[in-house]
Amino acid sequence: MKGYRLLRSFLAALLITSVLPLVHADDALTYRDVVKTQIENLSQPAPSRFSSAQPSQQQLAELAAAGVKHIISLRPASELEWNEREVVESLGMTFHNVPVAVPDGINLENAEEFSRVLESIGDEPVLMHCASGNRVGAMVALKHGADTGDLDTAVTLGKAWGMTRLESMVREKLTTE
Repeated sequence: MKGYRLLRSFLAALLITSVLPLVHADDALTYRDVVKTQIENLSQPAPSRFSSAQPSQQQLAELAAAGVKHIISLRPASELEWNEREVVESLGMTFHNVPVAVPDGINLENAEEFSRVLESIGDEPVLMHCASGNRVGAMVALKHGADTGDLDTAVTLGKAWGMTRLESMVREKLTTE
């Protein structure tokens, strides 16, 4: 009888420990959740932070369904043929726009504004994008480089966040400004 109670207690403990993580799973949105949207150049450079190319209207709906709460677009309205703010807000997400036109918009002022928007979002899941992800990475690199003076780390961070073709421009800005 004692062996039966011990076995029953063991099985109950096993059941609780295997089910409890499912009931109290971490609510953080993961790359696996978002990758299903198949957005070009998608990366997750930090927890709840996603960087990509321009998502389509259908992909925005998939992002909302996956749990993304904010969209930050670095594209000026003139680059789109549809109203992204309207679509994003109709899906229950919050839209933020920091228009960064190339080449003039690659500057510390825009990097500071981008950083302020990210800080205001806190830990809520956000997708940041431009046409390719390149400007997102450039803004991160500029901000980090200006704050720390560490050019190499700034460039490495920028690349993790999507920077490609703008690396030389970011390096120049960080060494001359």
